[in-house]
Amino acid sequence: MCAESDAVDPGFPGGFDAALLGSLAASGLFAGAISACWVLRCVFQGRPAWVHRLNSWDLALHPLDSVHQLLAPFVDPGSHIEAWSLTLAYAALVFTWGMALELLVPSSKP
Repeated sequence: MCAESDAVDPGFPGGFDAALLGSLAASGLFAGAISACWVLRCVFQGRPAWVHRLNSWDLALHPLDSVHQLLAPFVDPGSHIEAWSLTLAYAALVFTWGMALELLVPSSKP
């Protein structure tokens, strides 16, 4: 049983929450993608060399070339410094966000 104060207001549409949350998530993803494109253009003046354009059919038509392109940063990490530095920077950012959320949001565990 839930308390009377915890009950959902029946006059309020339940789908509104999902629509609001979905629209906020979509706009956040869109803004993040746009800002990532701006950063790549500003930092690298165009398309960086480590961004490979693989189409959906490349793996079927040219499997060895596709696998070579995908594994190149792992085989020779020294020649892909930009890719590794951005990966580590993003990992640090996600770790910082996770730690901030852990500190800001109270845990429900005892």
